[in-house]
Amino acid sequence: LLAEEREQAEAEKERIRLEKEERRLQAEAERERRAEARRKKEERGIVGDLLEQVGRSATRQISSQLGRTITRSIFGAFFGKK
Repeated sequence: LLAEEREQAEAEKERIRLEKEERRLQAEAERERRAEARRKKEERGIVGDLLEQVGRSATRQISSQLGRTITRSIFGAFFGKK
């Protein structure tokens, strides 16, 4: 019985050690990913940031206009003059 409990305790310790190692590796990978993103942002500079913002704005405007057009056509089909 004592040997079985000892084995269970050792297995639990090993499981905990593996979980800690996994968390440490994930945190390290996350730090590396953030550092890479920071480096890319620094390399891109102001012009790159401006272009990205303009791109986002244009995408937003286009999708909004497309949504309005689709909505109008749907309501027009249901409530339009016949």
